[in-house]
Parts: sequence; structure tokens; C-alpha cells
Amino acid sequence: MVTNDPSKPVVKDGAVAVEGDKIVAVGRAEEVKRNYAAEEIVDARGKLVIPGMVNAHTHMFQALGRSMYSSLLGSMDTVDKDMWLWNLLERFLFPLSQVLTVEDVVTGANLACVEMVRSGITCVVDNHYGPTDKATVVKLAEALEKFGMRSVIARGIAPKEKPPLADKVRIPGHVFKYSSEEELRITEECILEVNRQSSLIQVWPAPLNEMYTYPETIRKAYELAEKHGVGLHTHIQEAGNETRLYTEEYGKKPVELLYELGVLSPKFHIVHGIYLTEEEIDLAGKTGATVVHNPWSNACFGTGVAPIPRLVEKGANIALGTDGVYENMFEALKMASGLQGAVHANPVLMPADKVFEFATLGGARALGLEKQLGSLEPGKKADLVVVNVKKPNMMPFPWDASARGLAYHLILFGVSAYVDAVIINGKTIMENGVLKTVDEDSVLEKAQETAESLRERVSSVTAGKL
Repeated sequence: MVTNDPSKPVVKDGAVAVEGDKIVAVGRAEEVKRNYAAEEIVDARGKLVIPGMVNAHTHMFQALGRSMYSSLLGSMDTVDKDMWLWNLLERFLFPLSQVLTVEDVVTGANLACVEMVRSGITCVVDNHYGPTDKATVVKLAEALEKFGMRSVIARGIAPKEKPPLADKVRIPGHVFKYSSEEELRITEECILEVNRQSSLIQVWPAPLNEMYTYPETIRKAYELAEKHGVGLHTHIQEAGNETRLYTEEYGKKPVELLYELGVLSPKFHIVHGIYLTEEEIDLAGKTGATVVHNPWSNACFGTGVAPIPRLVEKGANIALGTDGVYENMFEALKMASGLQGAVHANPVLMPADKVFEFATLGGARALGLEKQLGSLEPGKKADLVVVNVKKPNMMPFPWDASARGLAYHLILFGVSAYVDAVIINGKTIMENGVLKTVDEDSVLEKAQETAESLRERVSSVTAGKL
């Protein structure tokens, strides 16, 4: 077992005892067996046990748009680098969000959760931005509860009172559905209904992007988050032109203005943060703000590489995300390590155990749940993952390695297909590679049918561009 517990980071021939939704013992198997009698046993002999991983940023409904995205890329030879991300949103993701139904949202969530569980994710932050009415958000929460996925639904906020920046990057009008007052009211109603009824699911406010939300709305959303003891989640500096446009509009860089607003904290999520300046890196570190790093998405979307080593050095918290069309944490782990090695010509600049921490304790800290998640320790929630390492590209396995060595082996050679069992909140969600809370074949079949329908609906609002 790789535990993330500094007092015993690796336990050989180990066992975890779970009672209810909590871990009650972690130690040598013979000792745990002597002290506890199990009603249910998940056999992990000859396998690797790790804490469940936290996917700190994604948009689950986007999983339904994968075939559309690959078709879009297949039709392009060149891109406008300055506007590429905004073109992608305009041509693909915003039209997709425009035509979604409640049933589509649930279908996308089930598909995304199947993939996430299969890659060792036990907790997700779903930045949901279409449709965002209360009924849809509550229905999404019910679907996640039924699946058994620990979740934060970061409800996207994009008020009608849009700033001039929104027009400069061509954000379509349908994105801005509610007034600022309505956005905050709906978000609070969702928080009150969902957070009080579920031990697994929370709703957070999520101003969708600092480019098309006035700073005052972000401040009010932060006050709402503080009122209900939750956090704030927003895209910051994902595209290369954001810093220039933002500075021209407000006279300050995005994170500088957030600092002046007083909203930066460990539970404030700077999602992406690719183009942070040194001054902004200092402010993120000073406040312990969380930067949610989405390396696989950033690489595949061609948006850039976040300055993670500098952020770590300055004291910012780093969490790891997959971001939408991608839901595979193993790919994110590989990219988080490999991209920094390539950019800085230093393969150990971002050590594997540090990257693994981003996906576990870093994600837990981002949610304010570091005392409950992120490591295998008594008293913490029973979220854990079993990986079958008796696979060709993971053998021979370094059974005597340190925690760092085991993390390197897992990240360099592991793939999501090797995840064998997943337990969330003390409930076995997958065992021996078989999901227990949903019929996987039905989920995949429904997703395919829905995607084909969505392509037709998206084409109707994009004049057949997809």
C-alpha cells in the first residue's frame, strides 16, 4: 500500500479495515485480521492499494462530445493561436451546452463516472455550465449520488450583465441566461437543497471565467461560498490572450485583481493558470490558493503548460484535473510529470510522488477535505483504489521500492485498465473490474445514442459546421 501517510508511507503485506464510511485501521494484514472481523473482503493480494484520486476539474457532459471534437480536429489544418480556445468554445462546446437536456446531462455524468472510476478517481469537481437551472443541477446530484461518486457540482455562473471582454472573445449570447442576482439565488437554492441532504455531493458557486464575469460578481459569489462553507471554482488564464485583454480592461492582471477582492484562499480554484505572471504566482503562493492543473487537456487543446514548479515553490496548492472531453487520471498523471520534464529538460523536476500528491492530498486540500480524503489513515473516509500490477508493462514490479519509486512505477507504466477495484465512502463501486452501481453496457449504449442525437442538434445551431 502507498498510503500518503508520512508515518508509514508504504505498507507491505498490508490491509485496510473499513467500518461504515471510514477507515478504522491500516497496517500489516496479519495484525488487521487479528483485530477485525470482516463481513466483506476485497481481495488485493499481489496488487497495489492507493488512496482514491480527486479529479479537481472537469465538465462531465463534454464526454458526450468526443466524436464531435475529433471530427472538428480532423477538418482543420491550421488554427489562429490567439483565438484558438475561443474558436473551440464557439464552434463546439457552447453549442453543445446550448442543446443539452436534463436526460443528456445524466447520461454524460454516467459515462464520465464510468471512465473516472476505471482510472482510480473517487471524487470529482464537475464544472457544470449547461443547463444550470435548479431542477437540472438537483437531477445531476441525484445521478451522482446513485452512482456513488463523491462530487462537487461547481455550478457555472455567467450573468447577463456581461463585461466588454465577453464580446472581444466572441462568447455567444445564449451563455448569459440569468441576471447576476438570479445566478446567485439559483446557486444558493441548489446549495441548500443538495448539500444538506447528501454526504457525498456538494454544490459550489463557479463564475465560469474571469473573461466574461465582472469582478463584482466573483466577489459576491465568494461571499455566498463563505456563507455556506464551500469554495469557489473558476477558469483563469487558460488562453494566451487573456492577461493582455484583462489588463487592458481593468488595469490589473486577473490574479492581482482577485487578491484585491480578497477572494484568494486554498478553496479558491484557479483552474488552469497557464499564463500566470511571477507577481501572480507570488500571490497564489502567499494566499495558499489552489491551482487546478489540467496537463492532458492543456497539451491536447494546445493551450500551454502551467508554471507548476514555480507555484509549488511559492506555496500554492496544486490539484489535478482531467477537464471535460478527457476523464482519465492516469493520462493526467503522466502529463503532469512529463510536460514539466520536457519543458525544463529535467526529468525529475516534478517527482512522481509530488504529482501523485496533486491527485490525492492536493485535491483533498482544494476541497477543504484534507482531514477526510487523500491518504489511507484511520479516521479518514474509505475512498481507496486497488491496481492490478501483474500486467506485462508493469512487470517486474519493484515491491521493495520507496513511496517515490512506487509512484514513479505507477505513473510511468500504469494505465487505467489496470484499476481492479474501487471503494468510495466505504461502498464497493467496482470489484474485479466489474462496476456494481450501474450496468456499464447500458451506459455506453445510451451514450452512443445520445451523442448521435446531439450531433444533429448541435448542427442545427451551428449551421452544420460540425
